Amino acid sequence: MSTICVIKSRKYPIEEEDIVDGGTLNAQIIVKELIKKGFNIEVFTRYEGNGRKMFNKPGIRIFRVPFIRSKKRNVLQRDYEEGCSFIKSVVSHSEFQPEKYICIHTHHWTSGVGLESFIPKQLKLIHTPHLLAIEKAYYNKLSFSSCIKACEQALINRANHVIALSKSEKEALIVKYGCNKEKIILAPNGVDSVFFKIPLPKKENINTLPLLFIGRRCRQKGSDILLEAVKQISKKDIPISLRLVGGSYGEANFDKLIESRIQKLLSSCVIKQFEEVSHNLIPSLIKDSLIYVQPSRYESQGVAILEAMAAGRIVIASNLPAISEYICHGKNGFLVDSENSNALAKSIMELLINPEKSILLARAARETAKNYTWSHMLKSILPLFESNQI
Repeated sequence: MSTICVIKSRKYPIEEEDIVDGGTLNAQIIVKELIKKGFNIEVFTRYEGNGRKMFNKPGIRIFRVPFIRSKKRNVLQRDYEEGCSFIKSVVSHSEFQPEKYICIHTHHWTSGVGLESFIPKQLKLIHTPHLLAIEKAYYNKLSFSSCIKACEQALINRANHVIALSKSEKEALIVKYGCNKEKIILAPNGVDSVFFKIPLPKKENINTLPLLFIGRRCRQKGSDILLEAVKQISKKDIPISLRLVGGSYGEANFDKLIESRIQKLLSSCVIKQFEEVSHNLIPSLIKDSLIYVQPSRYESQGVAILEAMAAGRIVIASNLPAISEYICHGKNGFLVDSENSNALAKSIMELLINPEKSILLARAARETAKNYTWSHMLKSILPLFESNQI
């Protein structure tokens, strides 16, 4: 049987309950389908310091390799240093044997730092960025070193195929990385059918349902902007409750900021925090909410937004290129300028005060989400693995 190597620096799920983000979900869905088609899969992912280092299941072997944690505060520089350490562990692992693979699939730029130097030119390389470092630096106002740009550029140049999750990501690959558009495959993430089965919210329940935010606790996801908007709403004596779902991304100063803002709000509103939760718990969290808020500073697509839309929940999100591809302001959701907590607060209050409009938006949101399916994504990219052509 043919063997495919998958390299994912962020932890690859051992069990279904280990899926905690869109990138992990994407990787797992592709791997499961490849196994069904008879491929053997070898996954190399990070060892986070607990559990077994090797898992062997029918059709798949998972190797968790060590890496050195970086102490850099700049998240891009931190990710770069950890990516370098991770790839060194991968290529030195006794089971990493490029000559036995028909292709390698890397997820995220940190899964391929310098990898091109360790694999033969004739070996097919498929790369899914999930996010682009140069875009993350721009939208998050982060310093961007030449070594990070060079390593991501080298990975994109070496890749035979690059999978973009949105039209805007495809455009950035062409314009900012000079990527040949012929090797870019547009394949957005999909939405599981379980989200479409969630009942639409009832008008009489609208004012009692909490706001929901799902995302890592990091500056990119914008939970600080959301908390500032909630502060403004609470000052107007409008009852509001909020659920924040997502673990820390290791940004210590940001963690302190969020905790401080939450503590100051607890006397005027209800805020419930969750750490990382398994993806199979997300439907119940969405079901018990009305408004899904995603004030991100950068997104390459935003699968959690589409899941909320599929459930018929009203989404208020940042007006970013990738998100505006499927949200039309005032028709199937609301778009607000990134960093604008005033506009975010105004949109939330408008929905709470006008429940009739909320129901109309909910129905339109669900219809939009029907255009995004995992089967469509798989149809676009599976031929890349099955073809003998590089």
